[in-house]
Amino acid sequence: MKRVIAIIFAGMVALLPTIAPAGSSEAAHAFLPANQVATFSNRVQKDLAARGAHVAIAARKGRDPRALADGIK
Repeated sequence: MKRVIAIIFAGMVALLPTIAPAGSSEAAHAFLPANQVATFSNRVQKDLAARGAHVAIAARKGRDPRALADGIK
């Protein structure tokens, strides 16, 4: 009897909708036009490919580009 109840319970749990929040949400308004973002993204991708990068971490902390270390663009 316990086995039957466990199987029924497992079946009910399997049929429940899965809730998986992504932890982010769409911005209320776009800061830049989509075509400008796409152009920048493609430029970064081509630059990384030209350097032979297989993995890259691209981030912007907000520093003035002139204050970055030599070799950092």
